[in-house]
Amino acid sequence: MAKLKGFEKGGESMKVTLHVTQTEYELLKKSEDDLLLLPADPQMFSIELTAGKLGNGNRIMLPNRLLEAHNIPILNKKLPSNILEINGVTYLLLKLKEKKPGIPTFRE
Repeated sequence: MAKLKGFEKGGESMKVTLHVTQTEYELLKKSEDDLLLLPADPQMFSIELTAGKLGNGNRIMLPNRLLEAHNIPILNKKLPSNILEINGVTYLLLKLKEKKPGIPTFRE
């Protein structure tokens, strides 16, 4: 897991220095923008999701109260996701909602 080595605060932005493992470095693939920095302590993963199979496809089931709490009225059928394995621990990362500028879409 990455460790915070230091940071310099400068107005609204900060300069962060991290110590990362080789696996984490390879995940970056020379990306410089759109990085996601999350703590991996147990408090970060406080919600338990039920995973199972329905019909012919795999499903991730989310409680309505959780979606409502995060202002997600409609859950997309296909969610962009990835499974990451870092230091022997496997994580599931889902993109549940994305705001896109442009023409609004309406659903029945």
